[in-house]
Amino acid sequence: MSVEFDMSEVTALAADLAAAPVKAGRVATSSVAKVAAQLRSDVAGAAPVLTGETRASVSMSVDGDSATVTAGGAAFWLEFGTSDTRPQPFVWPQVPAADKRLAEALGDISPFD
Repeated sequence: MSVEFDMSEVTALAADLAAAPVKAGRVATSSVAKVAAQLRSDVAGAAPVLTGETRASVSMSVDGDSATVTAGGAAFWLEFGTSDTRPQPFVWPQVPAADKRLAEALGDISPFD
């Protein structure tokens, strides 16, 4: 009596799983950059404009799977207000949508695509 096993599918699965961390890292890095770019655009678009300085100061930097979106000028005082002016939030209201976009993008990571 002879028994034969075809291990080709198991071997292919093992190769896919071994490549998954590298692929997931690439997708995560790309997703973070795309979401940060959209967040930068959303924040700049929502910035109150008197002189345009704050809108022009909105920038982003990406370092691997980490990104930072910043707004300079009078952004802090506009966002949170002062004793003389009411808050005009334009940064924090954009964060929930960016958070959702990033969660959706990262949820699409699959080792079998």
